[in-house]
Amino acid sequence: MPANSSVFRGAGVGAVAARTRIRASAAAGLLVATVSGCSMPGPSHRAPSSSVAPTSATASVPPQNALSQAETPSDAGLAESSSDAGLDASRRRQRAVVMERGTLFDPAEDDEAVERLRTAEIVGIERGRGGRSVAFRVTFGDGTRGYFKPEQTFSGTHWFAEIAAFHLDRLLGLNRTAPSTGRTLPWASLEPLLATDAHADEVIVPADGMVRGVMIAWIDERLVPIEPPEDWDRALRIEDWEGPYPFVAPGLLRRAIEARARAGDGGLDGGVDAALDGGLDPGLEGGLDPVDASEETNDAAAWDVEARAAELSTLIVFDFLTHNADRWGGGYTNVRTRGEAGPIVYLDNAAGFSRRRARLSTLDVRLAYVQRFERGFVRRLRRLDVEDLRARLATDPLAPILEDEQLEHLAQRRDAVLTHVDALTDALGAERVLPW
Repeated sequence: MPANSSVFRGAGVGAVAARTRIRASAAAGLLVATVSGCSMPGPSHRAPSSSVAPTSATASVPPQNALSQAETPSDAGLAESSSDAGLDASRRRQRAVVMERGTLFDPAEDDEAVERLRTAEIVGIERGRGGRSVAFRVTFGDGTRGYFKPEQTFSGTHWFAEIAAFHLDRLLGLNRTAPSTGRTLPWASLEPLLATDAHADEVIVPADGMVRGVMIAWIDERLVPIEPPEDWDRALRIEDWEGPYPFVAPGLLRRAIEARARAGDGGLDGGVDAALDGGLDPGLEGGLDPVDASEETNDAAAWDVEARAAELSTLIVFDFLTHNADRWGGGYTNVRTRGEAGPIVYLDNAAGFSRRRARLSTLDVRLAYVQRFERGFVRRLRRLDVEDLRARLATDPLAPILEDEQLEHLAQRRDAVLTHVDALTDALGAERVLPW
């Protein structure tokens, strides 16, 4: 199916949205707290602090301390618990299908991969193709490759966000983000490749001529943009949704949200309820097509994308955690799989971990849309301690990777996700909210 067909509500990528009405549920509360920027859940979701690993730049990457020794990422999603006992055979089969897709990267190979990315001899560099930011494809002496994103003034690319996303991915047992590490390269080796590039002056070059950035492991397999069936998003919902369609480019979604705020005679800080319940067409290209969860297609078991829906649910939450709004739109360029039917890869996380704010309205709407989650992922998220992430990031040669405020913002977003999931579970039941 073409990327701009009816999955975008029948009118191309401009069809973002229409009348907004969110049921009196946890999702509405999430958005009010989100846009006001002043509500924080209590400490009940915080994992207990753990000891901080050594911070030497040469230390190996700490283990996945979000998982116990006996719990691997695969069996974490299938682990039996007292709450699993009530799942019927159909839900158990769905859970098994979810895990059959596997993951893309083996954490046991991370240390070797990261060391190569940091220190291997570089025998070739060429300008990266595609994308707005400046990047370079690198070939190492052993024939393997990497992708270098330098520090640059372009606000949509944060080299440090790729490193933080990699380590967060491993702490959560997802293993879908390519190994990444900080590295410096001489500007003298990069500048000739940008001789005719309009964005060459965006690269930040220190006085010593060594440009810092992130080196990302190259994925050799073909990465294929997803082509979801029409109405794939219904599998993420339990109740009806008549809000702005969230899985479009952030600029389109942001304009729709702002238009609703204006319609409610309030700004994003003061008119959230009215904006989300205002019923005004924001005037963007496209028409109205709210999701009706009562239709047969909402029963995800009736169509064969259950595993993919579970993957996308977790991806949406991961982007919320990393603060990455730049995932959707543009023909699913940043939502890709390893081969035609492989697992989804968490590609291009550089827009995340902004230093300016903890929350974004676009990401809040996307999270509010999701009502079904992977049980094992939520369990691991409850155990996530930002101090574990701090310890892993401290091993990077360009540390510190994130500032204290950015780590605190992550903790706030983690708590917001868990508050959202808990409220849904209380209202709709664990079997419906945590089916996978």
